[in-house]
Amino acid sequence: MKNWIMSMLVLAFVGLCPASPANAFGISGGGGRIGYLSPDPGDGGVAIGAHVEFESPGSRWHLQPNVLYWHGDPLTGFNANLDAFYHFGSEARTTPYLGGGVGLSIVDLPGSGGSNSDPAGNMFGGVRFPAGRNQLFLEGRYTFSDVNQASITFGATFR
Repeated sequence: MKNWIMSMLVLAFVGLCPASPANAFGISGGGGRIGYLSPDPGDGGVAIGAHVEFESPGSRWHLQPNVLYWHGDPLTGFNANLDAFYHFGSEARTTPYLGGGVGLSIVDLPGSGGSNSDPAGNMFGGVRFPAGRNQLFLEGRYTFSDVNQASITFGATFR
C-alpha cells in the first residue's frame, strides 16, 4: 500500500511541474515538520512529516504534497496529502495562512495485525515566519477520515 502512495505522490509532483513558466506552479522548496497529533479515538503522540512546496510566481497560492507519520496510544498512522493554501501577506513578513486538501489516511489497528486505509479531508491554518530565504511555520490541522485527527506542528520550508 505504501508503494502505491509513493507512486501517486511522484505522479502528483510530475503533474505539477511547470509546462509554461508564465503561470504554472513550480517547485519552490521542501522541508519538514514535527509536532503533536491526537487521533479520535486514542491518546495523542508525536507526528513527523515532510513536504514539497509548489507556487506560481507572483501568487500567494501554494500547493503542498506532504506525508505525515504519527504514533499515538494505541493507534499509529501514516497520512499522504495534497494540500493547497493561501497566505494573506508578503512572505517577507510574518503572515497567516489558511488551506485545505485531500489525502489518504492509513491507521494501524492494534491487535488485528492489519491497517485501515480511508480517504481523508484536511482543514488547516497557521502562521508563516520569514527566516532569510526560508520559511518557518506553526500550523494547526484537522483531518476528517474514519479516524479523525487534530494536530499542531512546527516546521520549516527550505528554498
